[in-house]
Amino acid sequence: RGAKEERKMSSLENLRQRIFAEEATYPTDVMSYCTDECLARYLRAREGEVEAAYKMLKSSLDWRSTYKPHHISDSQIQGPLKIGTMFFSGFDNQNRPVIYVRPGAHNPTCVDERVMYVVWMMEHVISEMREGVEQVSLIMDFSEFGKRARDPDSRQTSQTVINILQNHYPERLGSAIIMNSPWYFNLLFKMISPFINANTKKKVSWISGDQHQIHQILSQSIDPDQLLTLYGGTNDKYPKTSEVSPK
Repeated sequence: RGAKEERKMSSLENLRQRIFAEEATYPTDVMSYCTDECLARYLRAREGEVEAAYKMLKSSLDWRSTYKPHHISDSQIQGPLKIGTMFFSGFDNQNRPVIYVRPGAHNPTCVDERVMYVVWMMEHVISEMREGVEQVSLIMDFSEFGKRARDPDSRQTSQTVINILQNHYPERLGSAIIMNSPWYFNLLFKMISPFINANTKKKVSWISGDQHQIHQILSQSIDPDQLLTLYGGTNDKYPKTSEVSPK
């Protein structure tokens, strides 16, 4: 084992000891979050700095104790679940679950419910991850976005979601593809950009084009049987009516 690996293992053990010294502070179901894989993600998110990773993880444990993301039920997110603008379907060629976001449908739900739905979705796809997989692929398609009036709650929702994902789901994003984004989304992205860390920004790709061009790009990372029929694949498991299933 090399010196670099030794340092990683030492940092992991240090963080493990520090966080489990707090074990009596949190419920058992919250402490069960602290697997070695989880601790390693927090260390990577803080570039191996144990103290910074400890503070970040402790903040997440506080959040999980109060928000209880692992206990969100389907009944609590029925509004956004029925709208179907965000769903999980299939895996990319690195076995990462693919989350699709297709803004455009009228969304009368409040910011809190939308945020809760994103958190529920993250917990759901994490539970569906195959062995050895820790990250998700995100595809945002704005093809339908311009067909309705702009949502006045978009900015607040985006900022809140980004804050939660960066602080409480670190190192979970493998890649993000944003397709056919309108100018006002680009403006919104610039406005919330200060809230997005540099490492996350590197994982975001912006693409546009016709259906054939989109298919060519997406098929480089998603096999045909996993790619939605919307984009030239054979996977038809996605919301087509108000009856939505995230699987």
